[in-house]
Amino acid sequence: TAEHAAQTDVTSLDMHDMQANVARLGEENKVLRVNVKLLVQSVREQQDMAREYESTLAKALQALRSAAFERHLEIEDVQRRYRELLDSEVSLNRRLRSENADLKLALNNAAAAIKFTLTEDNSESSSHNGSVSSI
Repeated sequence: TAEHAAQTDVTSLDMHDMQANVARLGEENKVLRVNVKLLVQSVREQQDMAREYESTLAKALQALRSAAFERHLEIEDVQRRYRELLDSEVSLNRRLRSENADLKLALNNAAAAIKFTLTEDNSESSSHNGSVSSI
């Protein structure tokens, strides 16, 4: 029967198409599995790189923190020494002002004593000159 033969031909064509589809799908599956393996490997490599980057970054940040803390301590030390020098300078300036005032006073007293002595000498000289002229 022709109908049966036609059905058999359709079924054998369907079977052939199905086998071709199965073979094609099997090949696609193999390709996809290879791609998945490559992607998984790539993800692992990227995760390793990210961990290494994080580790390196953590080390760099720790070194930076240490350096910043050391600079902070150095700055505090310089500021402390500066305050000590400034206090010393203020003290020295006070002492020099006081010494300067004492020296000015001593100089004024010496000048007054010299002036007084010169005045006395002049008055004695004039009284001696007056007695000499009367002789």
